[in-house]
Amino acid sequence: MGTPATDEDAGILSSGVLRQAIDGKARSNSFYATPRLVVIENTVNAAGGTIHPLAAMAELRTVAHELGMTVYLDGARLLNACVATGVSPRAYAAEVDALSVCFSKGLCAP
Repeated sequence: MGTPATDEDAGILSSGVLRQAIDGKARSNSFYATPRLVVIENTVNAAGGTIHPLAAMAELRTVAHELGMTVYLDGARLLNACVATGVSPRAYAAEVDALSVCFSKGLCAP
């Protein structure tokens, strides 16, 4: 299992990066679609199983809501993050608007 990570190189989307991306041209140019959804993954499979920290998720949710966006958690491996951190699934769920959990992926099954 991975370890908690704190930067974008580890697959962690920060609230600052989100604000910078959305506050820019997407908000001021009618040629761009208005973003309405932020999707995060926990654990981040493409980054070797890094864990999206709970505090970072809370900050991301706050900024996303300020920008009129919904936050979705792809929690295919959420239970792995819970075991590694000791944080409950309920605590992670409290930081998003919607989530999914996949028992087969968490068990490394097909």
